[in-house]
Amino acid sequence: MYNEQIRDGYNPKNPSEPYEQHPQLSPMVTNPNHILIGVDDGEDYPSTISKFWIGIGPMKKLYPFNKVFIENVDKLKTNNNIVAWKRSRGDGNCYFRAVISTYFDCINKPWQNIQFLKHFRDILEKSILSYRNFQKFESAKVSVIWEINKNIALRENGKAIEAYESCIKLQQNESFDLNLIMCARYITACTLLNCKDEDDIFPYVIDGHDAIINDIMSMGKEGGELSLLLLPRCLGIQVIQYMYLDEIMSIQSFPYEVASDAIIIRVVRRSGHYDILYTIQEMEIDQCNLPSGSYTFFNNENYYEALKNFNRL
Repeated sequence: MYNEQIRDGYNPKNPSEPYEQHPQLSPMVTNPNHILIGVDDGEDYPSTISKFWIGIGPMKKLYPFNKVFIENVDKLKTNNNIVAWKRSRGDGNCYFRAVISTYFDCINKPWQNIQFLKHFRDILEKSILSYRNFQKFESAKVSVIWEINKNIALRENGKAIEAYESCIKLQQNESFDLNLIMCARYITACTLLNCKDEDDIFPYVIDGHDAIINDIMSMGKEGGELSLLLLPRCLGIQVIQYMYLDEIMSIQSFPYEVASDAIIIRVVRRSGHYDILYTIQEMEIDQCNLPSGSYTFFNNENYYEALKNFNRL
């Protein structure tokens, strides 16, 4: 099987490729487009998120003398098919950054349906906090919508690769990174106001929601447990959180159930900090090559649909 050929993204049979194709899919592999980003060894602390995926092994360097931590990193790979990660800057915004930057990356992938980009634009346009003045957040929203519209235009003109290259650059831009985080906070707060009377949310706001809104809208401050519930709900995605609890790996899904075609984002929490995780299935879809720091995408929608079906088996 393909997952037996991979050791942190390296195929010993052919170092230039991450792994072999499913034989049934090989005839669909046409018109490859290569995007070279460059290797990220994880040594440099990111100003936003890591520029490229890092093999899961180097995560052990964070706590090299903590045997339990090292064992848990191994469990991520052996038990959960996690093969790589990205660091998220730890400035108090790491949860929002980890989720929204990964979501933005996913909806801009060349193989992704353009409707996901349009859906995100619609969410931003329809989210309005009318009872308070959040001008900086409104300005951030306008800026992000502008970039989304540019990428939609590229996609509609058959330039999906150019649109994704734009996304990659934006993710390393500190101003855009903060704008995206402000958007995540903004739509989370809007979702709270819209859902405050629902059974799973009401217990959190029984004494009022103003203080909670203030926490969510405070840059540099994590939004708390409600953000784990509300941001995925607003985006229509699932966030799976892997959390180290001594010798036990806690895995929680927010929400627990989602549509079969929903975007799934995986994050790891340790000591209150969040980083981003990458599965073997995601690596195959992206044709991600860790040793070279590159992706390969194919101009064939049927290929990606068939590959997703393989990964559901």
